[in-house]
Amino acid sequence: MLFRRALTQISPQNFSPDSKTKCLQLRLSTEFPSILEEIKQKHTLIFQLYGEPGSGCSTLVQGLCQHLCEIEHIAEKEILYLSLNQYCNEKSLWEFMSDLAKERNYKEQATFFSATSEKKDEKIKRFLGFFNFKVVCFDNADCNDGLVESFLEHLVCSKIKTFIIGTQTRQIQTNEQVSTIEVRGLNLSTAQELFKKLCPSCAYEDGQISSLCGILKYNPIAINFFCALVNSHKLDATQLQLSKGERQVDMFALDWILDYIKQSLGPSYISILYQLCHLRRPLPMTEVTPEISKLMELNLLTVKKEGSVNFIAIDLCLQKHLSHRKDNKTAKDTVNETADFSVLECWLSLVSNKLQRLVQDAEENAWPFVPEKWQFIQNVGKEENYNVKELLTSRNIHVGFLTELQILQECLYHAYVEENFKKMAALVLVLDRFLYWQGEGKIAMDIVDHIQSRSPQTAIAPQLVIRRVRFMKSNGSLQEAEETLNRLLQAKSRIGQWKYRKEDDFHLVSGVCVQIKGEIQYRLGLWSKGAALLIQSLGFFGSLPQPDKKGLASSYGLLSLCLRNMTVQDYAVLAQTFGLFQCHPLLAAYFSGQEAAKMSVYAPMLFLRNICQAGEVLLEFLNLIPDKNEKQHLLKIAIEDLKDSIQAHQSYASLTSREQFYLLVCAVYKISLALFQIGSNEDKEKGMKLKDLSTELYEHYCSSSDRVSITKTVIGVVDQCLSLLGLQAFSQDNLANAGEVLVNYFKMRKTMRQRQNTSLSSVGFFDNLVKPDVLSVPRVSKQNQRNQDLKKTVDQCTGTAEIQEEQQVHQDQALDGTVDRCTGTAEIQEEQQVHQDQTLDGTVDRHTGTAEIQEEQQVHQDQTLDGTVDQCTGTAEIQEEQQVHQDQTLDGTVDRCTGIAEIQEEQREHQTLPKLPEQSIFQTVDQPAQTNINAMEEGGQEIVVQSLADEAANLPWKTMEPLTADKRLVGQQKTANVKANRVKDGTLWKYDYPSSQWRGQSTMVYIGDQLKLAKGKEGKQRDVYTVEFINQDEQLGRYVAKRYRKSKYQTMQQYQNDVLSQMTAKQYVALFNQQLYQKAAGAPVGDIQFLPVVLLQLVNSNGQTEIFNAEPYMSGEFIKLTNNTDWINKHRRTDLVLAYSHFTYQASDGKLIIVDIQGWAPLDNQGCTFLTDPQIHSTVYKCFGTGNFGKEGYDNFWKMHSECNQICKMLKLKRPFNK
Repeated sequence: MLFRRALTQISPQNFSPDSKTKCLQLRLSTEFPSILEEIKQKHTLIFQLYGEPGSGCSTLVQGLCQHLCEIEHIAEKEILYLSLNQYCNEKSLWEFMSDLAKERNYKEQATFFSATSEKKDEKIKRFLGFFNFKVVCFDNADCNDGLVESFLEHLVCSKIKTFIIGTQTRQIQTNEQVSTIEVRGLNLSTAQELFKKLCPSCAYEDGQISSLCGILKYNPIAINFFCALVNSHKLDATQLQLSKGERQVDMFALDWILDYIKQSLGPSYISILYQLCHLRRPLPMTEVTPEISKLMELNLLTVKKEGSVNFIAIDLCLQKHLSHRKDNKTAKDTVNETADFSVLECWLSLVSNKLQRLVQDAEENAWPFVPEKWQFIQNVGKEENYNVKELLTSRNIHVGFLTELQILQECLYHAYVEENFKKMAALVLVLDRFLYWQGEGKIAMDIVDHIQSRSPQTAIAPQLVIRRVRFMKSNGSLQEAEETLNRLLQAKSRIGQWKYRKEDDFHLVSGVCVQIKGEIQYRLGLWSKGAALLIQSLGFFGSLPQPDKKGLASSYGLLSLCLRNMTVQDYAVLAQTFGLFQCHPLLAAYFSGQEAAKMSVYAPMLFLRNICQAGEVLLEFLNLIPDKNEKQHLLKIAIEDLKDSIQAHQSYASLTSREQFYLLVCAVYKISLALFQIGSNEDKEKGMKLKDLSTELYEHYCSSSDRVSITKTVIGVVDQCLSLLGLQAFSQDNLANAGEVLVNYFKMRKTMRQRQNTSLSSVGFFDNLVKPDVLSVPRVSKQNQRNQDLKKTVDQCTGTAEIQEEQQVHQDQALDGTVDRCTGTAEIQEEQQVHQDQTLDGTVDRHTGTAEIQEEQQVHQDQTLDGTVDQCTGTAEIQEEQQVHQDQTLDGTVDRCTGIAEIQEEQREHQTLPKLPEQSIFQTVDQPAQTNINAMEEGGQEIVVQSLADEAANLPWKTMEPLTADKRLVGQQKTANVKANRVKDGTLWKYDYPSSQWRGQSTMVYIGDQLKLAKGKEGKQRDVYTVEFINQDEQLGRYVAKRYRKSKYQTMQQYQNDVLSQMTAKQYVALFNQQLYQKAAGAPVGDIQFLPVVLLQLVNSNGQTEIFNAEPYMSGEFIKLTNNTDWINKHRRTDLVLAYSHFTYQASDGKLIIVDIQGWAPLDNQGCTFLTDPQIHSTVYKCFGTGNFGKEGYDNFWKMHSECNQICKMLKLKRPFNK
């Protein structure tokens, strides 16, 4: 349940030190010496201790543990003591066990305990056998529904010496092996002594005291409160006597005390207690109210004064009892009876003025996203040079040992307790980014769910809605993410109950939505489509009255990722369309990363992410430079970029973020590769050391779940990295002025690097960037559009906007291999006479380079720019056929069979090169496609040409030689002892279909545990593992690695065949979705996508090799829809995938058919189906592996697809003769 601790682990070190002695003072159904004797005689003991609240049951549990430590010589670490409450259930218990395993870095066990597919009995056996606990205690065990009883039958054969169950409200059902002991409060003499001690002024005889103690059931807590009540009211205790007949027989002593306080002091006091019973830590108060003082007199509350602050706490036993009463609605008292006291307001009063203002603005829906002070200011001064993160991590001025974050977390918790949903929504909005950065973003989503379920009228800010979209994207729910973004883009005035204050806020939200859409396209491998969307988002952010620097930085950073993966041809078209400078896409990616870093210099996290990415890209680019001196110069620039990213972390506390820790590891690893390329023995030695250290750090990162633990060992490894690189040591804690420190560092480094000639500026690179006018989109007819020089296709429904700029094409000037990137597929726009017998309009033969004309779509004059859906990407776009001049020709076709792609540089008369330190870079980057690069320096990108007409190309094994002891310098400091068991060196191979190239780069790979799939869902040929690797497209995304079981399939060629098949299918599916969208005319038909897949070549220190294929993890049920022979799943929709298979036959001119369709299909048949592991039949191509049955496969498909469905007919697909 939200915010509720289902169970709490209490360390034996925190037990009451006198519990062992107090056990001897309790009235027990079994004498305590007899209990100790039983412990000595039996191997395994199970005790159930029960007694009413305050009677001493918990004291007995703790006292027994202390005696066990003495009698059985059990260490405190061998005791597991869990205090349960009414929210504890099976799920929460196994979540705790999973977290316990994570703390000990037992990742496999953690996964097992958290798996819902594992049976409870199996989990109990694993728990009892795996953890080395000899004593297990469940206190307050009656708060759960039969969970503890499940453990009993497994205990006899376990390592557990003693199992103690404590209950307060009822006995649980047990067997004969359980020793049941009732706790009946204090013994008579101890109770009398306690009464006399607490009421020294009351001169009563022992008989009267005994009678009073009997009424209070000898309950020590009740006696304490009763005596305080007598002392504070100066009353005769006999006047307060209540005979047993005047109250309910089963009434707890504490309930009687509470009822009497309510009658004598009023309900407001009890109401305050009910608020205070939910305290998770003592409540700091600068001024104590009269009501609080009165409750302190009654010993119900305690106070500890530190400086000017009073820390108020409630008696633990009373707190637990009141919480139980309230949550079970057994009390008639309500918090509403007290109007002048609020725990929430007490906590809020402690928060700094800046954060209080943020919370107030959030409550008033002042902005859709929590703004940073520097974000919308061009000339940032000292007052604006800070981040919300720095405010949150700073110490509170009133309570120095708490951070502002901890104070706000208490505010959020008590807003939940008081059901102040408006305040909850405001607080979670302010905390959202920090929680996400810490890997705890799901907490925010759970809170939003709670608010919306309990208070639908409460407004939820767009930032939180978009946060959910990011989770959808990370979890593989891309279609759901797209649909949510579309709804946001349609809602121009309000989102649910949240209303825009001004139009600019809507444009800001639109920019973020389009940015995420571009990121989704990037994840799907549609680089050009993603780049077009990200450039569109730049238009949104840049067109605001005060441009959003943070939004611009994020979009430039994502654009860098897209450009990094694009081919030269793809980039040429993108550059021509949007006014980018014509150069190699890797260089454009570098400058885009630099631009992102420059705009995010006030935010350490964004800066280090972007500058690290820029350095990585430059390392890839420099391998295209033939000049050795120039390559050495670029190496030094890349190293300095990566060093800047490392220094920007600033503190070890920041490294608890998984993303920041990953970026640190990545930068150290990339520097090690760069140093090895420089070539000197000294640099190689340093590179080897850094490589060794980065491996150790990556092992720790991959072994951690959620937040990364920063141990002394990890700090030692990082310190060695910093020392080797000549960087400043990190601070232990987060810096309160991290943004200011970074800005000053950046200015200093900028000057230093310019002086040392180790920088490459992006100034001027984006000056001519064409950003669509996103603020106003006129409605124009087709005729008017044809007369425009600049044609725009803007879809305001989904926020995607693309500018198709019609260039004046001279007869003697054409662009070879013009690529239509509106849908992320390579399509050659060739002007040809369309023959009437043409079987498929607008298809492209990807393997022979044959360019066929696209069918010109009828564009209705009154067609608006809103509400059309591109089924290829799930975004709404208008696909408009450009007017093509009759004299335009296509020179330079792309030969897809051999993979030789050449593009002639388009001369641009008015565009000049930016002034950069090394002009020769630009003199070489426009001809990279003409260079066949087959062997690179260590750390460089390897390129191997693949002809689909041949078998899979030979991919070289390329990995950095692991560091061994004999290769270290004499006297070298040993690295910290972090075991690197699962991290292996390797090469990451990606197949790029448009250029027909395998691209390889060095990587580190962590192969995790094997996924335990449900019975019947396991693959027949391959095992599936969790995997993480450097340079995965989604840094924090979840990936899976697949490996064949049988040795005959464990060949490099087999894994390559699988990649070639899936990436070929992925390219064809983009064409299919485009055709489907055009023909469907907006009708919901669903769409399909193939996941991108890569190949991992691994080698360990012993020289042993392994091969895996890796792809994004997808949630949901895996479904096989067709196979590669003649089977169809008759229980699920298959018309879409059968039409796709049919389409591939026609689109390839009969050269192939893509079959064996399987993946994750939506139950409503309307969303996106994500597919994997296809097979391809072909009579022409040889690289699709053993699943290629050639002509026999063709015949089987036409038997399976004996009759065309409606989608086939809609696409006008033709069947072969006699089929």
